[in-house]
Amino acid sequence: ITWRFDPICFFRHSNSATFHHHLDALEPIADALAAVGIRRCVTSFVDLYRKVRKRLPSRGLTFVDPPISLKGDTLMAMAATLDAYQIALGACCEKTVLQALPPGTGIGPGACIPGPLLASLYGPGLALRKDPGQRRKSGCACNIATDIGSYREQPCYHNCLFCYANPQEPARGTMKAMGTRCASAP
Repeated sequence: ITWRFDPICFFRHSNSATFHHHLDALEPIADALAAVGIRRCVTSFVDLYRKVRKRLPSRGLTFVDPPISLKGDTLMAMAATLDAYQIALGACCEKTVLQALPPGTGIGPGACIPGPLLASLYGPGLALRKDPGQRRKSGCACNIATDIGSYREQPCYHNCLFCYANPQEPARGTMKAMGTRCASAP
């Protein structure tokens, strides 16, 4: 199992210059997952797609795209926390941030659908093509896969502000605030 702790969101309330984040959830989740043998975590920073940006003003929030240096520091702090739990950290679609990290951090490209892991589990005869529908120029290392289901036909009703999955604007009054993770579908 690969644990996805993403997206990492930096945000501020509309009337404040102070950045906030939700990284305080990292260690308690790592503790619980390490206890059941999870050893891989993949993360990424929020991508400010138009549909995501549209949701925020009416909620009094603004996502902040921090500088590369802050993103790098964040990944290194996460890696140090996860290292205590013997969990390796990879970053998905964060090629620029990974290139800016100092050598020896142990943080590499992450893949949600990791071909080498699948080959080790299911044999070398497995087709390991990179997924052409993903953001490969940004560093996506995923192998080709097929989603099961449909976001339109089986939507997630958690309505997280940062969610990329739900294509339409969630119903007013049902959207979750930052810090809440979309953990399961109903």
